[in-house]
Amino acid sequence: DRDSSIVFSDTLTGSFTRLIAPGSWNLLVKANRYTDAFVKNVIVSDYNRTEVIVEMTPYINPVDTIDTPEIIIYPNPSNEYIRAVLPEKLFGRINVKIYSTLGIKLRDYSGMAIEDIPLEIDVTDLPDGSYLLVISSSESAAVCRKRFVVVKH
Repeated sequence: DRDSSIVFSDTLTGSFTRLIAPGSWNLLVKANRYTDAFVKNVIVSDYNRTEVIVEMTPYINPVDTIDTPEIIIYPNPSNEYIRAVLPEKLFGRINVKIYSTLGIKLRDYSGMAIEDIPLEIDVTDLPDGSYLLVISSSESAAVCRKRFVVVKH
């Protein structure tokens, strides 16, 4: 880590163990898609285990909490990632497809829709242009379509 401490992490559960020198520490915990957590005055002493449990709060953009019958995409246009806020009818196991304006399928993969968490889609490999995002749910049989634009700066 930045302070030369050793960190062991479990990416499945999100838990981690950090080995740091004895002393008093102010800890800043950062994770993608979560607000930063700051823990003050953690005392670490020789030969004693110090356990700190930090519950991270998911970052929710105001648009993420709007109930909508269609997909909301932001930022649009984009050059790296788009986030798709899915309507309630798209839940559980989903299929994501991206088509060019000529109707050529460019992407086709499966994923999981998680309530209140936008779907993040990497568009860095797509050239400038307009695209159609089609997301379907096998559980609800719902299908939603939305256009988005990629513009490289």
